[in-house]
Amino acid sequence: NLLRKLRSSLAINSLVAGLSILFAVITYRQIVRPLGQLEALAGMVRETKNFGLRANLDRQDEIGQLATAFNAMLEELASARERELADQERNTAMQAELARVARLTTMGQMAASIAHEINQPLAGVVNNANAGLRWLNRQPPDVAEVDAALRRIVSDGERGSSIIESIHAMLKKGDRKRVTLDLNELIREVMILTQGQFQRQGVSIRFALADDLPSVSADRVQLEQVIL
Repeated sequence: NLLRKLRSSLAINSLVAGLSILFAVITYRQIVRPLGQLEALAGMVRETKNFGLRANLDRQDEIGQLATAFNAMLEELASARERELADQERNTAMQAELARVARLTTMGQMAASIAHEINQPLAGVVNNANAGLRWLNRQPPDVAEVDAALRRIVSDGERGSSIIESIHAMLKKGDRKRVTLDLNELIREVMILTQGQFQRQGVSIRFALADDLPSVSADRVQLEQVIL
């Protein structure tokens, strides 16, 4: 009887052990391994940012529902990523267009300013030439006035040439060289270049010599703004 009971107990223990092993195998195949695949897929998506990956688990149980929800989430993320990229492309295109318009506007303003500044010495040349012709047509011709008109023509021509040279130097590529400059002359050139804009804004500029400051060895330029 004791041996029979021992054999029965061993048989029951063997059956329980077999069932436990079978349950463990089924659990691994049906639960642990699919969850491991989902975890590996999530890690791959996190590292590669590739939202086109999908979980290949064609099942009808809870694991299958979890895989379906995971695939739906990846699809939504892929759609959101596509919308984000499309928005970025539109923003980039809009910024490029705005930059192009800004460049064209700046070029137009610069061209208008250059044309205005060059127009002034050209108009001075024409006016002084006409004045010189009138002085020559007088009887007797006023040689002194003709001489003064010719000098003004030369001055206006040099002024126009200096404007063109300044613009060319500003736009020229290459290394910049340090040179000694007369600050007062530099201010005068800037005032000449910006005179048209000051006039359009109702600002008058007055140059005055001042020697009341002993520490200033050169001329001092005084600017006065007048609202017209």
